[in-house]
Amino acid sequence: MSTIDSLNILGTSSGKLKLEAKYQTALTNVFATLLSHKIKNTDLSGDPTSGSVIAKRFVNSKAKDYGTARGANKADALKGADVVVKIDKNKEIVEEVEQKDTRMLGVDGLINKRIDNHRKVLALELEKAFFAKADEVATNVEMAGVTDIADKLDKVINTLKDVKNDYVEGVDVEDIEITLNTKAFTAMRKKLDGLNTSNVDTAKRSFGYFHGVKVSENRHQTNECLAMRKESIAQPVHVNVLNQGRIPLSDAYGFGLFFYYGTEAVTPDLIFKATLTS
Repeated sequence: MSTIDSLNILGTSSGKLKLEAKYQTALTNVFATLLSHKIKNTDLSGDPTSGSVIAKRFVNSKAKDYGTARGANKADALKGADVVVKIDKNKEIVEEVEQKDTRMLGVDGLINKRIDNHRKVLALELEKAFFAKADEVATNVEMAGVTDIADKLDKVINTLKDVKNDYVEGVDVEDIEITLNTKAFTAMRKKLDGLNTSNVDTAKRSFGYFHGVKVSENRHQTNECLAMRKESIAQPVHVNVLNQGRIPLSDAYGFGLFFYYGTEAVTPDLIFKATLTS
């Protein structure tokens, strides 16, 4: 039987497996649709259950004249930096279900509705934390003398493209992600609506790209514009489904999940912010 047909089996191994399967489907879907999940750094080492993971960032290699290593009898040491991402946010979503509350929706219907709500709560928590970190570490791009919103967005893109340091020699446009809050996104759409040469019908859908850079609307950031290279922020997440059981001295059962995560900037020098509408 594929459904959870009685609250009484929630505490059994078969009931637990069925509920875990429902959660797994819901969580897989939520991670796939998160804007932050599409651009976060997943190249991490370590076990999230241990309390932290490590993201590595390596210094650029340098080209030297042929024979340099042979003459020195050694190669260049691989240099880099370890960025420790602490799993320091411990959260839970735990609810009780009374037997009597299942009469209208049935056990399956009620649990599906609650799992869907838990999915949305988890998604909101992760998105807000991810972009709060970007807001926190981003370097401001000054717009003195620049008034047109398209020119401002171009300046943000070019600022990120031109970053050069020990770790990067510029950033390619296909590796850049820009997110705009609702105010800036709407203003940019109106700008494109007024361009006769625009090949995007912004009345029907988002414009998607600007001068080769992916642009998305985002309600979970403070700054009007955030621009970053992909994988600039790491956010490992570990989720455990509650071991369901009957609430003592009641006709209710508890179910839910625990999740643990951390958010850290791996390449803060490749995250920029800007104001576009003033």
